[in-house]
Amino acid sequence: MTAAIGVGLLLAAGLGVVQPVSAAPQSDDQATYWMGGTGLPGGPPVPPSPTPMVVGGYDATELYPGMASLQFIAHPTNGQPSWHTCGGFLTGVPGVAAGWVVVAAHCVTVMDSRILRDPANWQVRIGTNLRSAGGTLARVTQVVLHPEWDWFASGDVGDIAMLRLDRPVPHAPYLPLPVVDRDGKVRLLGWGTRDMIDLPEVLQEGDTTLAAAELCAAAAITDDELCVDNRNGVAATPGDSGGPALQRIGSRWVAVGIASRLTVGLPLGAGRAVYTSVAHYAAWMWWVMATGRAEMPTRATYALAG
Repeated sequence: MTAAIGVGLLLAAGLGVVQPVSAAPQSDDQATYWMGGTGLPGGPPVPPSPTPMVVGGYDATELYPGMASLQFIAHPTNGQPSWHTCGGFLTGVPGVAAGWVVVAAHCVTVMDSRILRDPANWQVRIGTNLRSAGGTLARVTQVVLHPEWDWFASGDVGDIAMLRLDRPVPHAPYLPLPVVDRDGKVRLLGWGTRDMIDLPEVLQEGDTTLAAAELCAAAAITDDELCVDNRNGVAATPGDSGGPALQRIGSRWVAVGIASRLTVGLPLGAGRAVYTSVAHYAAWMWWVMATGRAEMPTRATYALAG
């Protein structure tokens, strides 16, 4: 992520390995554990494999209609259909059919680059707590990366991307708001595996809290991110990439974070996790939904245009 991070590690549940990733020089006490994998050690890159669930969690206690599973329509190497790779969530205005899903940028780019994977290979299942049944299946027609996204950024990481669906879907989205209770509880959602082998069919949830940023220093946390604690053994693990951290604001669940990376790779759940802050990127999310473009105009641009 930063020049201080040396060899990073990707946890790829479907491959059953901890994957080293080339990186810039770093100190011995820092490493990045991405919650998604794209290649095998010493071998050619392969598409992202399923990346694990909420450790210490349990079957979802309610329907989360905006929760999404990002899937390969057919896995490019083994042909398996509806191959789950990452989580995500539907975003937009409640009461209006939404057509955009938020994911982590590292879920949809080739490792160590900004090269996008072909949107035609993706589908998203939304509106069900089941990974492989129910809800709505939609294709992805466009991927919009945040302009700052870089696997080894020296500033804000920008681990966020927006996926345009082939049609609006009739499920309640999470409203992007510039608010977060940094002293509050969060609920983590995800599909994945506790043993790096099997995936649960039922969405997992678990409650924990946000933590001080310095407690995620091992993952080189930046100002655009949140540190999520692993209270009572509840923690994000590698198939939760792109999935939300929720907070209850009034009577509504609000997505405040997007799963990015871990401070500790193995054993699963042993460390805290870094989540991209929705509050930090809320204005950008609205801009993308309105225009389909990644670059937001600056005030100088508006002045010239006027």
